Amino acid sequence: MQNTKLNSTFATAQQGVAKADGTFWVTANEVGFTPLNAAFGLGPYNFACNDISNIKLASGKAAGLLAITASAIHITLSDGRSFEFIMADPSWWVDYLTQHCAAQKA
Repeated sequence: MQNTKLNSTFATAQQGVAKADGTFWVTANEVGFTPLNAAFGLGPYNFACNDISNIKLASGKAAGLLAITASAIHITLSDGRSFEFIMADPSWWVDYLTQHCAAQKA
């Protein structure tokens, strides 16, 4: 089943000053984020592993400017769009997603 969640965690999507809490998840072929409240316009997001060009550690920011936490990841898509998610254990997630998506592209 391609829609079965292989892993998930509570996360906060951040774009500039806007933030939304929700669930960050991984299936066999996709990485995604489902907000707790979709009315704010941050999600839901679904990214095919084949569309992800880079995954790296990032900093969560206050007011979109000042780094307040190092617990974030930055996902860049092949079309140039990028997304940041604040979550627990971001190093583990970067390693996991890098390996998972590389396996899907092979």
